[in-house]
This record gives sequence, C-alpha cells and structure tokens, in this order.
Amino acid sequence: MKRMFQLLFFVFFSIFVNAQKSKVLILDCNLRDVVYDYSVYLNGGSNASQIERILKKSDCDLKVIHTSYAWLMNSNNISITRNFKPDLLIIHTSAFFDPFNPSDIEVYTRLINFLSKFSQGYSGKVLVYSRNYFVQNGKQGLRQFILQKAPNLAGNLFLIDIKSFIDPESRIFLRNYVYNLLN
Repeated sequence: MKRMFQLLFFVFFSIFVNAQKSKVLILDCNLRDVVYDYSVYLNGGSNASQIERILKKSDCDLKVIHTSYAWLMNSNNISITRNFKPDLLIIHTSAFFDPFNPSDIEVYTRLINFLSKFSQGYSGKVLVYSRNYFVQNGKQGLRQFILQKAPNLAGNLFLIDIKSFIDPESRIFLRNYVYNLLN
C-alpha cells in the first residue's frame, strides 16, 4: 500500500511539474552573416542552436525556429509562433536578415514589424539579443520603436547584448538571465 501511494505521488508530481514547464521559443536566422561563431556555423549550428544547448538543462519546453526574410513573408509563420504560446520569446535582432538587403534599418524594421504582429494578444515576455548593437547605440532607441508598434510589450520587453555563445561567461549570463525572466 505504501509503495502504491509512493508511485501515485510520483506520477502526480511528475504530471504537475511537467504541466508547469515554461515554454521558450527561440527565433533566429542561420545564415553565415548572422551566426556569431564561425566554428558553430561550419558545424551546421546557429545562434538558436547554441541558445538551445545553453538552456537544455533548464526545465523549459524549448522550440527553435530558424527564420529568414522569406520566412517572415509567409503570414502563416506568425500564427505558428503565436500558437506555441511561449512564456518567453527569444529573438535575435537579425532574425529576418536578408543578404540582398542587409541594411541595419531594414533588419530592425522587419524585427519591429514582426513583434508588432506577434504581440497581438500575447502576454509573455520577449528577449531581444544582439552582438553589440545595444552597447554601441543604447537600448532605449530600439525599445522605443518596438513599443510604439507593440505597446502591449511594455514591461515585458528585454534587450541584451551577447558577444558569443561559446564564451563561458556569456553562456552563464544568458542562462541566469532567462531563468530570472521565467521565475
């Protein structure tokens, strides 16, 4: 009887814990110009795959979607990302990079327009990362532009710089940052 009770408790606890997993959606482009670390790119990886590896041991339901400019043009993809209902969306500033039109203004405009559409009816958090944009230009400018188009992200929009996903300090920083956002 005691063994049966322990087994039932374990099953119930497992179901409860799994039901409480945070959903994290990672969006990024896997083109050479966007992947931070060349060795990762050569091995078929991307920034998103690196983030997934960093967060793998966390108790999250992780989903990675490799994006591009063409991906963005398919309106069904916004619905697909929204239907996942992530608690946290992690997105690179260059997630919709177009090698034929690589201007920063176009890249950020695509990001802002995506977040505007994605955020409709969304109550989770958004973490936007860049290699060094925020260090050079400050976070407030991009944050202000995003919030003008997606005002419901106010209080749930976070912008960070990540130099490398190979660097141990950057990995720890990202893992802790995501943990704090989800808890």
